[in-house]
Amino acid sequence: MFGGNALSPLLASGILKLGGTHGRPGWQWIFLLEGIFTIAVGLLIGFLLPGSPERPRPLFFEGLVRISESDGALLQQRIAADLPNKSYEPQHIHITPAKVWKTLSHWRRWPHLVSRVLSLGFDRTSANALACIGPVIALGIVLLFARLSDYTNRRGLMVIIAISCYITTLIVARATQPHVGKWGRWGLWTAVNAFAVGYHPAQNTWLQLNCHDPAERSISIALWVMSAISGLMYGTQYFQEKDLPLYSRGLEIMIGVSVGGLVLVGVQV
Repeated sequence: MFGGNALSPLLASGILKLGGTHGRPGWQWIFLLEGIFTIAVGLLIGFLLPGSPERPRPLFFEGLVRISESDGALLQQRIAADLPNKSYEPQHIHITPAKVWKTLSHWRRWPHLVSRVLSLGFDRTSANALACIGPVIALGIVLLFARLSDYTNRRGLMVIIAISCYITTLIVARATQPHVGKWGRWGLWTAVNAFAVGYHPAQNTWLQLNCHDPAERSISIALWVMSAISGLMYGTQYFQEKDLPLYSRGLEIMIGVSVGGLVLVGVQV
């Protein structure tokens, strides 16, 4: 996911150069090529990858990764050894409405669910290319916090530290933007984007460790992803045209929301 975030602006800067080819604007080429790629990846997964340890065959053919019945049994034993109850539960589970409600009503789940560059003065192609720098740095930051989370086994603490780093970049950006030039503002927003997702792996692991069984885990992760996507949807409303060019009000809202998330995480630790 984070690799895609890093590569997508760079790919977009190249695809936009196709604008005008066969009478199609650049944005239509982006939608067309991304749609073809998404369909291709879905077909590859169905054709090549195994379903689960108890159903090792893929949807079609033999698959690229082949798991025999004996290997599947050994894999189930290995998974069971890592579970608290030492008992393997099938991955193809039936999720009842009662289980969904139980997960939704568990209050400890919810605290987990909680074209800037173009406006700096760069042209559209350059803006897309420059926008990929932040996500590339984010890959390293994500791996760092994930490694620290595994090493210390302090998931909540790592989430707090990662969010605190993000809040720091937001505050610095809000305070210094009026006093720097175009490249300085790009550097500030690159830092903001780099630290924006640093807490994700530790938070995801923390959420899963708080689940009691695979069904609850599946529902919780679905809620987590849905909430993240919802955040992307309403988060775009933080930056409005009347707040140009520095988006000072938008940054203040982001700081407030992030501090609120930090408080909710603190309740869990």
